[in-house]
Amino acid sequence: MCSLSGASKRRSPRPLLISSTQAGSRSRSTVEQTVHGPRASKKRLNAMLLTFVVLGVLSGCGAGRDDPALRVQTLQGTALGQEVDQVRQWLGLPFAQAPVGELRFRAPQPPLPWTGVREAVEHQSACVQKSGFLNPSDEPYMGAEDCLYLNVYAASTEGRGTPKPVMVWIHGGGNTIGSAETYDPSDLAKDQGVVVVTTQYRMSSLGWFRHAALRERNSEPTDQSGNFGTLDTIEALRWVQSNIEAFGGDPNNVTIFGESAGGHNVAALMASPLASGLFHKAIIQSGILSVGDLVHAEAPYPASRQANSISSFEVINELLILQGLASTREEAANRQRGLSNAEIQSLLLESEPTMLLDAESKARPVGVGMTRAFPDGTVIHSEGILGALIDPSFPLVPLIIGTNREENKLFNMRNNDYVRWGPASSVLSFLPNLPQEILKPDAYAALNQFGSGLWKLRAGDDIARLLATREDAPVYLYRFDWNHFGVVNDVDLQELIGAAHAVELLFLFPKALDNLFVQYALTDESEDDAKKLSASMRAYWGAFAHSGAPSPLDSSLTEWPPFTIDAPRSLQFDGALGAGITIHEGELVLETLLEDLASNEAIDDQTRCEIFTRATFGDGNALPEQATTMFYRAACSDFDRLGYIERELSRLAQGEQID
Repeated sequence: MCSLSGASKRRSPRPLLISSTQAGSRSRSTVEQTVHGPRASKKRLNAMLLTFVVLGVLSGCGAGRDDPALRVQTLQGTALGQEVDQVRQWLGLPFAQAPVGELRFRAPQPPLPWTGVREAVEHQSACVQKSGFLNPSDEPYMGAEDCLYLNVYAASTEGRGTPKPVMVWIHGGGNTIGSAETYDPSDLAKDQGVVVVTTQYRMSSLGWFRHAALRERNSEPTDQSGNFGTLDTIEALRWVQSNIEAFGGDPNNVTIFGESAGGHNVAALMASPLASGLFHKAIIQSGILSVGDLVHAEAPYPASRQANSISSFEVINELLILQGLASTREEAANRQRGLSNAEIQSLLLESEPTMLLDAESKARPVGVGMTRAFPDGTVIHSEGILGALIDPSFPLVPLIIGTNREENKLFNMRNNDYVRWGPASSVLSFLPNLPQEILKPDAYAALNQFGSGLWKLRAGDDIARLLATREDAPVYLYRFDWNHFGVVNDVDLQELIGAAHAVELLFLFPKALDNLFVQYALTDESEDDAKKLSASMRAYWGAFAHSGAPSPLDSSLTEWPPFTIDAPRSLQFDGALGAGITIHEGELVLETLLEDLASNEAIDDQTRCEIFTRATFGDGNALPEQATTMFYRAACSDFDRLGYIERELSRLAQGEQID
């Protein structure tokens, strides 16, 4: 196995990756180690079927290490990369100092220089995060605080020639899990003539955390913002501006792109005055554009424990209990109020990062959304992301934005009310369980149709309409529809998973289409169809990175028009097994979604009201008050909304973030 130079620290455990076996890869793929390894745990195996939507191909040690093109001079020092499958890779490059000790809860500092040659041939540790079904591990936590690293990928062409467009990928994971290592963008770099950077950032309370004691400690407005994870992505873009020319990239043509929480982080960069000029185009895939709540982020919870952000006050309460300094929340709150700011600072800076995340997990309120940036007025526009987008003084860039047709299936497929899981059988008997049956097909379909429609509205059509009114820069809207999976264990995966949240990542990073678990989910026909659509999708993304317009050179591909107020059009991505790549005329509005749910004759009134409540409860999900009131009056007049929330939804307060 390749290793970093002797000065490098030993790596922490990494999230589970799904890998295909390839020439030049490490001795055994992660999948092989996990499935066949003598110490494979049930917990890890239990995650296998679900994790096929999470991309990842491990990169191996390539030959030709004496190639001068692999030796690059950055501002910090000389880095020596590797070549794998005609793609040059430089892995684990630091873009900031390790945010440890006194640098915890502060803006990232520029990276320190090194002497000699740094062997950039291995990924560095993921940022510290809790293990879960999307990143299973035998340990409750993985990663490290020393995690501010990025990776660079460039095609192995003769000479560098004209600088290539740069694409900077920001991973998703609810801003609580994930890593740059999970994604292998080699195909994008190779067939689209771009340089791709994948980067990491601090997550959870280590990435977004506000408290008065920290503001007293920190004099810089950026340090006081609480937006440390956002600042990490800005620092990565600054590194790109300073260094990417050495890798053949054009610092004047940078596209940022990300999915889910990564899409939110792309939108946050669009709303950050500090990021202005560091990128020139953006792609938001299934992103969340709401922001954190400045008040709820610091205030004690009410008796209902409903809040729009995780409270630092409540996190410190739980931290005091975990450290044996209090027995109850009430006792902890009283003790906390008696601490000086200096004592709170010491508590936050000296606690183990895993204990901080344990405290955060215990402090999750009812109805909280995913971890998001705060509208502090320095790092993020004071009116939030949407406020920045409508601010005429705020610059816009060309944008691709869209969602998947069946987003919510990823989050509903493990709901025991709708899907029965049980022991695996036949060729998949090494798995502890598999989906056995969709218990309520009509209700499951209605739940996902309404929830996914709301996602498309909030993260697609509404944003396209908003930006189209400004006319500063073009916006291109899409929906990803490909859902042609096969049958596993007598369950139709098209119905269970379909075009769920994150499925498009298999197409953008297509090495994942060759991994073991995706192969089980595909038929020969659908695999061929998926690979063809993958090539087309990458062509659109690549064309956008080159010119700011997703118009591939391949004239056989459908022309993608911009979304305008007069002509609200979008591109729908499907393969030949479906409708193909087509233009959709028209736009989605809330009234249509509500009418479709209210008139759905396949479900009863109780189910209808449960679906509506589940989809519109909690931070970031609420509809306009008038629309909510009218729906309950018309379709749910006898429904016990508060009772349902208390009985069924409050249990989600401590649920694992899987966005």
